[in-house]
Amino acid sequence: MARQKREIKFIENERSRLSTFQRRQCSIFKKADELSKIPDVEVCVLLVSPTNIPHTFGKPSLIKNVERNLMKELERLEMHEEILRKRNQEELEKSKMKEKVELEDLVAFKEKLEALQADRRRRHEEMKASASLLLLSEETTNKKMKIEADPREKYELRPRIPRNYVE
Repeated sequence: MARQKREIKFIENERSRLSTFQRRQCSIFKKADELSKIPDVEVCVLLVSPTNIPHTFGKPSLIKNVERNLMKELERLEMHEEILRKRNQEELEKSKMKEKVELEDLVAFKEKLEALQADRRRRHEEMKASASLLLLSEETTNKKMKIEADPREKYELRPRIPRNYVE
């Protein structure tokens, strides 16, 4: 026959509540003792009764287990804190270096831009000068061409006949 599942609820009667606690405490400590017999297993159990009395079980010892585990946790936290501190320090140094490098880079970039602007202005002036010379030479050649060309030919309309046209 299978066991029936009991509903867990608050026990109103104080006497039955204490007796239930004692039964369950014994069974929990028995299970903890069985677990502690497995090699390399440390067990700690802390129960507080309804009358606020602590009951403990530990193998090899509750205090030793708690101290050891707390010390391990404290060491782990200190190590984690040290890693975070180093990481923050490195990031701070990188950001300072970036600011310094960025400032130097910006100054160099500004100088390059000014040099490029000066070069662009110089080339612009050269192109203006060469363009004005070119325009002058074109005007003189155009004048010569106008004199040599017949003005009527300019306005004369002739039908365009394709080369491969056969009559």
